[in-house]
Amino acid sequence: MAKLPKWTRRADARPDELAQAALELCSERGVHATRVADVAERAGVTVGTVYRYFRDKDALIEAALRTAVGPSGQGDVPDRPGATLPALADALRRWGTFFGGAGLRSVRVVLSDPARDAGAPQGVIGEAIHELATLVARGIERKEVRADLAPVSLARALVGALLFAPMLGAPEGASGGESDADIEGIVALATRGLRADGPSWRPTTGATTGA
Repeated sequence: MAKLPKWTRRADARPDELAQAALELCSERGVHATRVADVAERAGVTVGTVYRYFRDKDALIEAALRTAVGPSGQGDVPDRPGATLPALADALRRWGTFFGGAGLRSVRVVLSDPARDAGAPQGVIGEAIHELATLVARGIERKEVRADLAPVSLARALVGALLFAPMLGAPEGASGGESDADIEGIVALATRGLRADGPSWRPTTGATTGA
């Protein structure tokens, strides 16, 4: 990829510019393959300038990840019967679109570093888990969502599906629109499977498999 033009020389904006350069490079190469010198070159500054604003590479990566802002539109469940699952569907669509678009860079950065906590509360993945878990918990309180699954565990599973779908690429012979179709598939599985009046497929204690 060709080197971008040098960033505007404004001291107050330089930390954000360096963080953005780090986000771009780490999403392309991975965290471990990206050096501070690479970030400096992409931003058009010296290595010393980077260290003037960030104590080390890890601090720079943390700043890069903070540049990612989750999707807007989060709200409480409307106070009317049956509102939980539509609210959950809306949240899944918002986060699915985000992870497949504007948030894809930050996801690639986090997943390229096994030592990093992908679900940390201060990151966008953690934000998604928190929002979905909160919606599920409120649905359980209102008896609109099945109560036999832990909200946080369920939210982690749903976010995992949303994160992984864009990385699979388009299926052979695809004609476009697969990203939206993937999200709608996740929405359908979640909203139908979580209905409070739906069946549970959890194995009973002592159940065995096989003939």
